[in-house]
Amino acid sequence: MKNTSFVLIFIIFTIIGCSKSKNNNNAENNINTSNDIENRVLTLRDSIQNAYKMDELKVKNALSFDLSLTFGGKERFNGEVVQTPSGSKVKITYNNGNQALYDDGQFYKKGDSLNTRAARFDVLTWSYFYMLPYKIKDPGVNWEYIGIKSMNNKDYQVAKMTFAPGTGDAPDDWYYLYIDPETKFIHAASYIVTFGGGDQNEAEEDPHAIIYSDFKIDGAIPYAQSWKFTSWKDFEFSDELGFAQVKDIRLIDEYPKIHLNEYQNITD
Repeated sequence: MKNTSFVLIFIIFTIIGCSKSKNNNNAENNINTSNDIENRVLTLRDSIQNAYKMDELKVKNALSFDLSLTFGGKERFNGEVVQTPSGSKVKITYNNGNQALYDDGQFYKKGDSLNTRAARFDVLTWSYFYMLPYKIKDPGVNWEYIGIKSMNNKDYQVAKMTFAPGTGDAPDDWYYLYIDPETKFIHAASYIVTFGGGDQNEAEEDPHAIIYSDFKIDGAIPYAQSWKFTSWKDFEFSDELGFAQVKDIRLIDEYPKIHLNEYQNITD
């Protein structure tokens, strides 16, 4: 009888031990899977910034480019954009001489005919669309690897980019980035606009996308010379909404000296 009891106790402890071992293995596998996903996203972001020569940009204090942009059948911007690599300072100059500034959280404009709301939108939006590859590891940026999605019969790596509360001027915005698996260039980015306190749910009813193409790669840093804006919903691109041309990228040693007393503060 004692021998039988001993055998039963031995079997019970053996079963419990195996169960614990199995649970531990499952937990370890879950951790490894989570780490694999995190490492994949970090590696993807590093690969993107390497492709866009992030290190070349960081050694300069500013860059500038010319942009002509049409949206909804109307010219929305035609002029020059100058900004620091961090985006803490941005200056845009319209072809008619009007200017808008973003300077460490403050907004300014010069030109009586320049609409205040349009100036605030233009100074951050167009510069951010250009700088998007360099912003993907900024503080407050959250990334979620989505997987492989097809666009025009080609597969792209897709990641979702969101923002922590209080990040930037529109933290409720989001982006889905389509990354070319060969070049690591961002081929497209779908997005919503909640600038100015817009409702996120309403914005998500009408997301747009920007498609980057005609990459120039023989300069100091690569960039897409052509942008196309489209409608986008559930990973499907549809109606064309606008287009833009980027040219004359220049890396410069110093951001222009700005006399803020010559501008109107339009922050509030």
